Amino acid sequence: TATSTGFRLLAKVTKPFPDLSPPIDKQYLSTAHTGAGLSAGVVSENASNARIWYQNGTAPAPSQELDSILTDGGTPPAPYGIGLQGPDEFDGSVYPDEHRVSVNVGPGTPTMGVELNDEKLPILRVRDVDGLGGKWMVCRRAIWYYYGQDRKFSVLRYVYAGEEAPMDECVPVELVPICAELADLPEGSYSSHEFAVEVPCVVDAAAL
Repeated sequence: TATSTGFRLLAKVTKPFPDLSPPIDKQYLSTAHTGAGLSAGVVSENASNARIWYQNGTAPAPSQELDSILTDGGTPPAPYGIGLQGPDEFDGSVYPDEHRVSVNVGPGTPTMGVELNDEKLPILRVRDVDGLGGKWMVCRRAIWYYYGQDRKFSVLRYVYAGEEAPMDECVPVELVPICAELADLPEGSYSSHEFAVEVPCVVDAAAL
């Protein structure tokens, strides 16, 4: 384990659960466009599609309650944050019991951070603030923006503590940060890396 301000997020299927078919284990978190400045969190087998993320501390002394996970997108680059639907928000009438994970322009959900689990593996957690906390899932689902195309994506979901996890074409995962370079921003960017936090990350994804 090393540290870095930049990282990719790798979805690692939680043991002893079997992988999906087709498999998603060790695929990277990317995005699927759903509108201007809007996208869904998906995992992709194409590593070149993996986004570079950073943990934004929002202030010189990062607070566990305020950190968010961002990536840069657009021209000029702007911050896109990982955002969760709340415990009382759901993914429309098609998936009325599931919470969507989006990557939209803006700060995202400000309760996330990279922490070491019991096995000393760095993982992305939603911190248990105000009753949040839970686990990540990857599910094979249609995305509303692409309805009518008979197409499913490996979408990221979030299950809050105490909720029943969806089982149909779903599997629980850990999101493991893989060290990556956080590139300098061009002049005129809306994004800022001033408060990007150095976090623990895995150097070699093949070792997982």
